[in-house]
Amino acid sequence: WFAREDKGGWLEVLRYLFKNYKCYDLVFELHSDPRNIIIASFLGKFVVGFGVRGVGFLLNKRIQYDKRLKHMVDRLHDLLLGLNLKIDDKRIELKIKKDDLDKMNDLVKQFNPENKKILLINLGVGAPERDWGVDNLKNLIKDLLSETDYKIVITDKDTVRSDIILKDISSEDILILCGKL
Repeated sequence: WFAREDKGGWLEVLRYLFKNYKCYDLVFELHSDPRNIIIASFLGKFVVGFGVRGVGFLLNKRIQYDKRLKHMVDRLHDLLLGLNLKIDDKRIELKIKKDDLDKMNDLVKQFNPENKKILLINLGVGAPERDWGVDNLKNLIKDLLSETDYKIVITDKDTVRSDIILKDISSEDILILCGKL
């Protein structure tokens, strides 16, 4: 859906939808986006989501949306709780392609020949409920540099926000990859 312009446009999206009509037993719609709900209802036999931004009637199970500010992991955990599933461990598994992992390992070896522990901080959050704030991030980085023996890798989609956060911070223990990945 999001790569439709790169993958043949709307016609290709429609082909995909009709080719895969109701082929999935369960679909979680994670963004409450009406377009996604429509697509999910084509693809899934049972569709679960919040439906707070429209067309929630297409969901088989509409989960109550908690309006309090929450981290995305907790927000998505609410979807599982709404199905009466008990999840004790909310850790997220991150899957990375082997080629990308090899490139990153080579870069890290150059940056960290002494093989210290590395902490990665991604400054780009993409949504207000994920944003921790410029001052908090700046203080966290400063505290980590002064109180730990970690090397720190900083990532972000672009450099505007990272330039503000890292303006007064300089250290050989920081590798800034903002706008480079």
